[in-house]
Amino acid sequence: MPEEQDRYQLDEMMDRLHERTTSEHSGEGELVTREDGSQVIRVRRRKRRSHQPEKERRRRIRIMQLTAALLVLLVALLMVGFVTIFVNTESYRKQLSAKLEATSGAQAKLIQFRMNPSAANAQGLDLKWPQGSALDSLQLRLLSADISPVAVIAGKFHGNEMSIGTGKLSLGLPVEGESRRIVPVLDGDAPIRFKQYGVKRLQIEIDLQDAGIFRLNEVEATLVPEKEGESSLLRMTRGDLRAPDWPMFRLDRGYIKLGGGQAKVVGLGLLHPQDDAGKLEFSGILSPHDRLNPSLLEVSAESFLLSGLLGDSLGELFSGRVDSREGSTASQLEVGFGPDPKVDLDLNFQVSKDDSLTLRHLPVLLALCEILGDDWYAEPAFRGESSGILIRAGNQIELRELNLFSGERMAIRGRLGLHLGKLQGELRIGLPAAKITISENRALDKMFGSPMDGYRWMDLSVSGTAARPTDSFVQAYDQALTSLRAPAAGSARDRVDGDQANDRSFEELTKPR
Repeated sequence: MPEEQDRYQLDEMMDRLHERTTSEHSGEGELVTREDGSQVIRVRRRKRRSHQPEKERRRRIRIMQLTAALLVLLVALLMVGFVTIFVNTESYRKQLSAKLEATSGAQAKLIQFRMNPSAANAQGLDLKWPQGSALDSLQLRLLSADISPVAVIAGKFHGNEMSIGTGKLSLGLPVEGESRRIVPVLDGDAPIRFKQYGVKRLQIEIDLQDAGIFRLNEVEATLVPEKEGESSLLRMTRGDLRAPDWPMFRLDRGYIKLGGGQAKVVGLGLLHPQDDAGKLEFSGILSPHDRLNPSLLEVSAESFLLSGLLGDSLGELFSGRVDSREGSTASQLEVGFGPDPKVDLDLNFQVSKDDSLTLRHLPVLLALCEILGDDWYAEPAFRGESSGILIRAGNQIELRELNLFSGERMAIRGRLGLHLGKLQGELRIGLPAAKITISENRALDKMFGSPMDGYRWMDLSVSGTAARPTDSFVQAYDQALTSLRAPAAGSARDRVDGDQANDRSFEELTKPR
């Protein structure tokens, strides 16, 4: 059978193995018989040949590669050294200043520029734009940037970030028809460009002539230059805002997109100097090159201290937190860059939820406190939907369309403002009819008119200063009292009623007990 033909006997297999072993080593050794009778093949060891062509060829290649690498490294070191020496020469600084002028469009002055293989540093950089440009000047100090020597050799000053210690940016009022650049705009990629510029302490100021100089101090700012299809982005945090005749504000954060001669204020948040709970928020577009139409920014307030908007003077009379009022005329900041620069604020506000607006120091309040025998009237607190409009225009501050009320105690309507340090205003004081009746004061009853909207009203004017306000309540009260104490002839009963204990003069009412 076929399967039996493929089988081998054990002896046959051993014989074949022996024959194969013998044939393999027959030319490489000799057969030796040992003392015990066994036989082995002694094979002579081959000696290592001293000449190995393949190995030596590989070694020569490695030596050539190492030598080439050392030469490249040496050339690179020489080039870096040459570049380092070149970029620290006066001629290169002049070239760099020319590139700065070409990039910025301003006259440039580079101060103590130094460069090593890994970074570039400068003590300062001053830029000055033409008169009539929106940018006036920029002063930067302690500049540093990571620069590739290869980029320097290629004639481009590019990198990831330029870090700046301090800076001062002065903005001006643009003049129609004036050039915004000292040198023309370059074609192609700018010779100096970084992915972002960071300033640890930046001061920004704008001179609005009669409106004064507005300053942002100690701002930490980052500028991300424009990319294809995108505007430049200016991010700001910390710092404070100061302006003539305005209270100081703290900068919370700001995001502004720059491009096309405009500044789009995505969000600018301001805080009260001593309070973090409330915030003012601005948004809109500033167009400094539009001399005919003022720029309008939307304004929103959230739990902001009213005294922080009124300033120290009117802030002595009013206190409390306010929100921008919804569903009414929009609040806005009007900024004019034309022949008559201005920064005017209109804030339509209402008293914040869970807070109150307090009025104090007016003589009418002290008188009502004595007449009605209720200390609440000395510093009335108005809650609910009490509202008004705050106007700031130059050095004038005014609260218009005041509508303050507190349930069954009091209501105030009208306006009150401060102009050149003097108070000016007309107020309507409302008291519930029941309060007047309970007081049994006929002079008070005579001063207040018929009921309307749940109150009896009287009109008075306010003057004086915020430190020493006056109003017409005293005069009106004494006139009413005098008319009551001088009844028609022959009316003895009226003379008796005119001397009631509650019909006291204002001096008697306010006399210390």
